[in-house]
Amino acid sequence: MSSKLWFGAVIACFLPFSGAHSSKTDDFSTAYKAYNQALETDDKSAITQHAKTAFELGCKKFGDSSTNCASLMVNYANSLPKELENAEETNELLEDARNIFLKLYGENSVEVAETYLSAAELYGLFPRRVGAYAGEAIDIGNAIEAQDPVTAAQIYLEAGKTLLKMGSKQSRVLIRAYELFKDHLEPDDDRFLEARSTLGAYYRAAENYSESIALFEENIAQLDRLGDSTNPYDVYSRAQLVELYERLGKSDEATRHCLAIGAMKPWDPNQEAEPLYKVNPDFPISKIRNVGMATVHLSFDISETGFVENIEVIESTKGFSRYAKKALKQWRYAPKFENGEPVVARSTVSFSVERVKP
Repeated sequence: MSSKLWFGAVIACFLPFSGAHSSKTDDFSTAYKAYNQALETDDKSAITQHAKTAFELGCKKFGDSSTNCASLMVNYANSLPKELENAEETNELLEDARNIFLKLYGENSVEVAETYLSAAELYGLFPRRVGAYAGEAIDIGNAIEAQDPVTAAQIYLEAGKTLLKMGSKQSRVLIRAYELFKDHLEPDDDRFLEARSTLGAYYRAAENYSESIALFEENIAQLDRLGDSTNPYDVYSRAQLVELYERLGKSDEATRHCLAIGAMKPWDPNQEAEPLYKVNPDFPISKIRNVGMATVHLSFDISETGFVENIEVIESTKGFSRYAKKALKQWRYAPKFENGEPVVARSTVSFSVERVKP
């Protein structure tokens, strides 16, 4: 998890001191500066390298049981690639930091919640523990909600995002996060964009499409009010709305967002266009068993409104093209724009299916 809850308040402690500097302070300051520069350039390898150096030097400088040491420990843990070979080290670092924070701030501190949320993001690496970690963070949110509802909401949001990936019913905590934001944030606060997007995904997974649509449409309305059409949540929300409206058979509503995305995103003639909504071909199992493996390669027009037209078969395993064409006709795209106007564009797509071996 990125440092959203509280690390910003700790960073000030790491700034170079004025006046005389010891060699240890200079070394740490240099390492921590390099870490921040790597964050700015999003250089993953350098982030891990400098986070480790800053952690090692910082703990020597500030003391192994200091809040700064624990904070640097969490930075390093979060910088490690989310791979199985790093899972044990990451979890141990977070546990060590948590123990320091528990002694310094108590069990219901935001600092402790941060370590649980970071551990919960080890989704797939410690699947049995993820729910427990997220639950611990939610419990802390419950304990501080009356005094600090916005921070509690942020905890609920971060925990809910991880739980949603697991398909956990606990992800309904996202509803509470959004309610608290509505009660305590200004209407156009940027934090609403992530909260609505995540809650919209929750409702979509529950097949409550009307609630999901309302949230994504409100994201668009907020960005329109702010005149911020370049915000990544604009394209993301519109793409979700295309799929949701098509699921409800409301193609005209979907078209509005297909056109908006097409106007924002440049067309790349060297790549296959990415569909905003697609349906997979319903290839008969009996045919797949007979051939073992089948492929279909089609070309088609993307109309000025993002519909698929004029499908042609480039090549196909016999008997499979009609199923691929039937599915492709339902797909939706962002149309190509030239000189500010949508135009017809040609694209291609390939399908393949293979018999599952017993």
